[in-house]
Amino acid sequence: MDLGDGEHGDEGSTSYVVGRLTTFLNETHPYILDIDLDFFSCKNPFKEMYTQEEFSILKELYNFREPSVGADEADLQECVDRRIHQLEDLEAAFADLLEDDGEQTVARWAANPG
Repeated sequence: MDLGDGEHGDEGSTSYVVGRLTTFLNETHPYILDIDLDFFSCKNPFKEMYTQEEFSILKELYNFREPSVGADEADLQECVDRRIHQLEDLEAAFADLLEDDGEQTVARWAANPG
C-alpha cells in the first residue's frame, strides 16, 4: 500500500487521509470514525514552533511503521513490540538529556539512536 505516488494528494490533505482510511475499512463491517476536529480547525503548531530541519528530526524520531494490510497476529504483535521499544528508547533519551544535555550526551544519543 504505497500512497506516496501523489494519487491521493499531499500527506495531510483530505483526499490523502480518505485514501488511507479506505484501505482499512470494509463496507460490510461497522466501524466508528472519531475525528479530532481541534487538529483540523487550527494549524499544526509543531510546524510553526520548529524549523523545517527540526521538524524533520521530530518526524524521524516519532516515525511509526504501520503493519501491512492483512497483517496476521504475529505481524501485529511485532508492530506493537517495535513501537513499545521505540517509545522506551525515547523515554530513556529524554531522561538522559534532562540530567545532562551537554554535547557528549547529545553526541552519544545521535551515534546510537536506538
